[in-house]
Amino acid sequence: MLRAFVDQNFLLPQPAGNGYHSVASQGMVDHINGLWAVLTRPPDSVDARSSLIPLPQPYVVPGGRFREIYYWDSYFTMQGWCRAGASTS
Repeated sequence: MLRAFVDQNFLLPQPAGNGYHSVASQGMVDHINGLWAVLTRPPDSVDARSSLIPLPQPYVVPGGRFREIYYWDSYFTMQGWCRAGASTS
């Protein structure tokens, strides 16, 4: 009954992560470098019904199921970008 109510009255977001599955034979660096595209979200649009503060540029979320960026993850994301860039140059 609750599921029917939700389906009739709300537009649920699509699952994030594009069905990504890790490759067990990949090394850690290749795995992390492959995740950047999965974890990157497009710029947001303004939605008057949402408390989300829209970001005008693409951004990285802390995990595949997330749709928002969290400030406490930003430091570690930047550390990962720096290391990923250093390992691919």
